[in-house]
Amino acid sequence: MKGDEAAKERGMRILAGCVVFGLLLTFAQPLVSFITDINFASPPQNFPPDLFNKMNLLLETIKWGGAFLVTVGLIYGGYQYVKRTAHP
Repeated sequence: MKGDEAAKERGMRILAGCVVFGLLLTFAQPLVSFITDINFASPPQNFPPDLFNKMNLLLETIKWGGAFLVTVGLIYGGYQYVKRTAHP
């Protein structure tokens, strides 16, 4: 059925987007570290510790929030992929 194929295609696009977003989340902190030249294992000497802690907390919040969204997207994409319409 045409509706089944459209739902499968939509589900595959959602799943592919979740994989790309998950990869971006995986490499977010190393990428920020490379761009800003800040080692997140230990703060630089001339960097305010409060700002360093807030920046680290912001990155962790973005990472975990994004992981939650990827999980929701994978569930929804999987549902769209296997969804079947009722046949009369």
